[in-house]
Amino acid sequence: MEIPNDTLGGIVLMLLIFAFMIGLLTGYYLSYTTIFLYILYIYIAY
Repeated sequence: MEIPNDTLGGIVLMLLIFAFMIGLLTGYYLSYTTIFLYILYIYIAY
């Protein structure tokens, strides 16, 4: 099952931006960043 790298990368990038915005609004910037960097790490690992 192949997923185009550009599409998947774009989705991950949008999630990172979304998490960043939510983090700024809630004040949990570091927590959201850590969670999504972890997800990004898993995405790269696989």
